[in-house]
Amino acid sequence: MNLNTFRTFVKKEIVFCAGTLAAIISCFFIPPSKEYLGYINYEVILILFSLMLVSKALQESGAFNIWGGKICRKAGNLRLLSLLLILLCFFSSMLITNDVALITFVPFGLILLSRDTQGKKIIPLVIILQTIAANLGSMLTPFGNPQNLYLFTKMNLTLPEFSKIILPFGCMSLLMLIGLSFLVKKTPLENSGNGTTGKGTGFSSNYKSITTVFVVVFIVAVCSVLGLIPAYIPAILSLLATLILCPKNITKIDFMLLLTFCSFFIFTGNISRIDFIRSFLEKMMEKQGFWTSVLTSQIISNVPAALLLEPFSRDKVQVLLGVNIGGLGTLVASLASLISYKIYKNYREENREISKDNYLLVFTVLNLVFLVPLILMYFIIY
Repeated sequence: MNLNTFRTFVKKEIVFCAGTLAAIISCFFIPPSKEYLGYINYEVILILFSLMLVSKALQESGAFNIWGGKICRKAGNLRLLSLLLILLCFFSSMLITNDVALITFVPFGLILLSRDTQGKKIIPLVIILQTIAANLGSMLTPFGNPQNLYLFTKMNLTLPEFSKIILPFGCMSLLMLIGLSFLVKKTPLENSGNGTTGKGTGFSSNYKSITTVFVVVFIVAVCSVLGLIPAYIPAILSLLATLILCPKNITKIDFMLLLTFCSFFIFTGNISRIDFIRSFLEKMMEKQGFWTSVLTSQIISNVPAALLLEPFSRDKVQVLLGVNIGGLGTLVASLASLISYKIYKNYREENREISKDNYLLVFTVLNLVFLVPLILMYFIIY
């Protein structure tokens, strides 16, 4: 690999490179051992893998385009279509988690918006709002995201008690999402009556069989997310279905995203074992549990932050709200945000006609638009 190739790789996979570098540096403090194997959340990796295969199959079969035509006919204008895509992520994330909602509906949104000339221009805005919606919607249920599931079991809360804590923040988030959808002009949709497949119609001839198989696999994956079956079952089913029906899709999966998750798992696993960091966190959680949770999430993401900080916390509510609200902010504050970012980057590379945008800048600004009011709301209530 020459220098130019290396630079191109780093530029393309900057988040993976940053995570890998952080993991390598942490290895100097905690030498590699068999305990490293326990850092990685294999369930998350397997579910992501299976959902990537499902999403790619439905996209290539033309299913998203056909469904998109039906939604476009009902939406009628760009603002309503954008709002529907945002609300899909918000409400679905409560049941299928933020990761699953984004990996499912961001590609769906890309296809719908790319059918419209004006829609192409607002793709970054809508994807960012979808990401925020998934992160905030997922906090409303104990199983909407991994940190909630972990903290819910540790806090010994009933569902009504949990809802009483979270619901005010969820309602405010929903109102803000609806309000920001008005940034999109109420432009009539082009091709709103066209339900035919577009790009990626390689399997359009047997569309129904491909769609049926992978919708079933998707349902199995959702059952795994809900803890009803082991994660390896949808992973095996999706792999077998792909190898039989659309083997070329194996090479189209974003394996770098899976490796990015692994690198962050190793990094956070190591720093949680460094004594001076643990001692520092104990003091911070005693004095400023909420702020520590929010700020730690900005650096190592909210799921590892919850795992890291919960043992040191006396007030679990501070951690619960801190890591959920703290999922807003930086790109790594919620690793789910990496999913939509990577999907968008891949889309940009496949569609060179798209002009350069400031995705990360807009992402940060909009995240702050939600983060600041929710933090203020926390201090008003508590």
